[in-house]
Amino acid sequence: LLFLSFVASYYVSHVLKCTLFPEAAVVLTIGVIAGGLANIGEADEISQDITYFSPTVFFVGLLPPIIFNSGYHLQKRHFFANFGAIGAFAIVGTAFSALIIGTGLWLVSKWQWVSPHGLDFSECLTFGALISATDPVSVLAVFAELQVDPNLFYLVFGESVINDAVGVVLFNTVAKFVGNPGGVDTCLIAVADFFVIFLGSLVIGYVVGIL
Repeated sequence: LLFLSFVASYYVSHVLKCTLFPEAAVVLTIGVIAGGLANIGEADEISQDITYFSPTVFFVGLLPPIIFNSGYHLQKRHFFANFGAIGAFAIVGTAFSALIIGTGLWLVSKWQWVSPHGLDFSECLTFGALISATDPVSVLAVFAELQVDPNLFYLVFGESVINDAVGVVLFNTVAKFVGNPGGVDTCLIAVADFFVIFLGSLVIGYVVGIL
């Protein structure tokens, strides 16, 4: 599916040069079709292979090249000139988005508007952390084509680079509460764990980058 998505997106964007259907939409369409076919068919080995995706492959094999590629193409002057706003959007914005989504999902589950009913708040917050780190590929492509102000471009681009790391750390931190409810002490430990992992990763990346 990954190879088919790559070939199809390249063909639509670079061969057909279709501007109405971006690469992200092509990949999304292939995923929807594959998932629909797998759910329509019986639960055999083929459908299980299509719907199963290893988290290790994503976090170790796919996500790092995306982040590193963005870092290599980064213009330091524009990035660090707007680093305060970028950090606020990426860290505070992602955490706030996860909290809003998790709280909203917990409320509609408690009110039995969605199934399953009675979801635990930690489960809802984990889902919120999972989908809060957005990747505005289409928006950045439009910005690049229109040649918008560099400060605006790097606000969106810089936030999209950092929020992936914030989302991963936030997800791993909140996921520890699933099935393990705790009090105030546990919450403080989770917050400290988040900042230790996040800031430690920044320091390691900075040192490796200098070397």
